Amino acid sequence: MRFIILFLLFFPYTASSAQFEKFVLSDDPSVPIIIQLKGEIKSGDAEEFERLVEGQSKLTLVLDSPGGLVREALRIGATIRLRNFATMVTADSECYSACGLVWLASERRYMAETSQIGFHAAYRQVGDYLEESGEANAEIGSYLTHLGLRVEAIRFFTRAGPKNLELLTPFRSRSLGVEIYLQDGTQVIPPWENPTVDRMAAEKVSLMVAGSVCEDLFGTSDVRIIPRIETLDDAGIGLVGDFWHELWLREIEHYKPKGPNYTLAHACLVAEGAARQFGYQLFDGPSFDCSKAAIETEHAICRSTDLGAKDRVMNNLYFFILESGNPKVQVTKLREFHADWLRRRNSCDANERCLHGAYDELIEIYGGIHLDTPTR
Repeated sequence: MRFIILFLLFFPYTASSAQFEKFVLSDDPSVPIIIQLKGEIKSGDAEEFERLVEGQSKLTLVLDSPGGLVREALRIGATIRLRNFATMVTADSECYSACGLVWLASERRYMAETSQIGFHAAYRQVGDYLEESGEANAEIGSYLTHLGLRVEAIRFFTRAGPKNLELLTPFRSRSLGVEIYLQDGTQVIPPWENPTVDRMAAEKVSLMVAGSVCEDLFGTSDVRIIPRIETLDDAGIGLVGDFWHELWLREIEHYKPKGPNYTLAHACLVAEGAARQFGYQLFDGPSFDCSKAAIETEHAICRSTDLGAKDRVMNNLYFFILESGNPKVQVTKLREFHADWLRRRNSCDANERCLHGAYDELIEIYGGIHLDTPTR
């Protein structure tokens, strides 16, 4: 899917600051306004930006700047992140140093192949020399960490000396885990069509866990999984070489136990939800036939993919324990307990919060028994 951006309906709105220019595309409040920041970022610009964006819910900041004061840039960036605004560096425009920090603040960053976005460490003038500022670089590191960037990206953005620049290309942004919307003329390629190596690692691990480790708990498999994992491996190695292996191993940490009651079943549900976000449907619905749903509870479960996943995992856990032959399991009491739980579940009617609570409780119990049950 590609988005179209048109810049044919700009109506200038006079701003008091020479640093900013405001454009209104439409009277429709759902259409973002445009503010252009052009020139050096100076003292007072953050306050001026905050004044301009007051009351605005949708906005894109277009940047064309050689940089400037770090603290002003970080304050502008904080406003952008908190207000969920977009940032853009158009084709052939320049955005260096502190300007790049502003551009990074958005979760919707736009750039073109020819956008010039460059970074270096913060510095100060000491006599005739430029000296790196440890205090400012510490603030930048904290800022970039809060933006969710990994350590390799933070090093890239702060490693160049004051007289040098590290240019961020679309290829390098993918390798560093910086998601972008890539402008190509009037079209925009979104990050899910041009994924970062981090996104690919997350997809691979979700498929490894949900589609392989958890196959028995979901009772189904997707023939696309193995070829897709192989494709992701090839692309990841192409972007970051041997570091790809370390990167997807880091993703596995998200599925490791988060407490004493955390079981494989919990990890499977997390992985299935992640795989679903990447477009995979690992099963057709809950453990029962939705065409035969007879009560409000069953209809509610059929309407919710999350509840359907929990029902399928719960049901497979139940029958695994029931048929395991584990001498610690008293079959009659297990059947009675399960029947009682079904009655309590059905008393939720269509209340999804109640249903999630009922399933979470039972999955925790059955998941614990499952871990203690030897396979035959």
